[in-house]
Amino acid sequence: MHSLQILLIQASTTTTTVAKSTKSSGSQYSLLIVVALFVVVYVFFLRPRTKRLRAQQATVRQLSVGDPVVTAGGICGTVVALDTEVVEVEVAPGTVITFLRRSVNPRPGAAPAPAVTEQSDSWDYPAAGDGPHDDGAAGDGPADPDEKSPT
Repeated sequence: MHSLQILLIQASTTTTTVAKSTKSSGSQYSLLIVVALFVVVYVFFLRPRTKRLRAQQATVRQLSVGDPVVTAGGICGTVVALDTEVVEVEVAPGTVITFLRRSVNPRPGAAPAPAVTEQSDSWDYPAAGDGPHDDGAAGDGPADPDEKSPT
């Protein structure tokens, strides 16, 4: 009787072990598929995104006054002041808008603007008779001889 119990115990243990090994091999394949799916998502989606993010952060760090920029909203302008977290952009003469630094990118295809120099308010107008159609007399009729003067 004792040997019969041992055989029954061994038989039940063997079938259980065989059944467990079959289930574990199926779970190994599903685990392998999950890991492979994670690797594919990382390689095709997460890694390129982090590369683009690092490149964008590097270009934002290199901004300087006078650089042409475009904002995340599509507004184009020129950098007039920089701070650690904000950028002041001139979008029209005398119109300056403040943006977060991370929402401003260098304008693609635009060369950096030359340094702004002070301009004088005096204009150099040509003297009378210096123009290409002037005959030397100021205000005495049309410059073109074929034109009729209004009388």
